[in-house]
Amino acid sequence: MEPARQRISIIDANEDIRQDLTVLINSLSKHKVVAVYENCEMAIKRLHFDFPDIILMDLNFPDMLGLEAIKAIKKRMPAAKIIIVTDTENSDLVFKSLVAGAIGYITKSTSSNQILDSIDELALGGAPLSTSIARLVVESFHRNKNSPLTPRETIILDMLSKGKTHTAIA
Repeated sequence: MEPARQRISIIDANEDIRQDLTVLINSLSKHKVVAVYENCEMAIKRLHFDFPDIILMDLNFPDMLGLEAIKAIKKRMPAAKIIIVTDTENSDLVFKSLVAGAIGYITKSTSSNQILDSIDELALGGAPLSTSIARLVVESFHRNKNSPLTPRETIILDMLSKGKTHTAIA
């Protein structure tokens, strides 16, 4: 099943990252970047004019904390799907981002094809995680005996963390 065309906004303080993601998405996918922001404050004020389906955002900004921005965006646009695209691979920050309302979390070292696959996965209802991030999540659940995941969900998450495709897992 092909995902529907998605309207995407990008929020990142790094101009090169914003440009690279815009070119990647607009030229190599059927999705479209509708807005690009260098800071959270401006994005929060303008996102409701852009109507993005997906927001790709970093967590590191001089104007406000990324976690605060996620909460503010979700308050104004509850249907927006946020994928964190960052350099930070800290399990505490990953969980706080997901609790704040992010749907996915990928690292900036993720390949271009994997970024596009993550957007498609999200458009189809998935929750994209970089392999290294999925590994952090699995390790955290293994340490937490009160995990809300079923044994089968833990196995699936473990397979994702090892880079297995959805087809291979099924």
